[in-house]
Amino acid sequence: MSKLTRRDLRFTYAWSAGNGDDPTKTKQDAYHLSRSQGYEMLPYLNSLKWQDGRDFTREERIAAEWMIKVHFKSTAPSRATVTRWVYENFDKLAEEYLDQKE
Repeated sequence: MSKLTRRDLRFTYAWSAGNGDDPTKTKQDAYHLSRSQGYEMLPYLNSLKWQDGRDFTREERIAAEWMIKVHFKSTAPSRATVTRWVYENFDKLAEEYLDQKE
């Protein structure tokens, strides 16, 4: 499936590490998802798969980005929490995303 690039993202992100964040420690930092860091969001979005193992399409990844940035309310979400939330809210919010795009 087609992966997103930095150019595909619809929101502005920081691409360098902030205080207490180290982009080289992806394994150690794999639990938390910083929604303001592009080097965390891009690989996260590209890793999304449906529960049956199918990859998200490019458009589904873009809709998930919008959902997470606009609707997800948590200050320090785990990746598992975000993914579960995306699954639970995708149908309703992706439709809203598509409606506002038109």
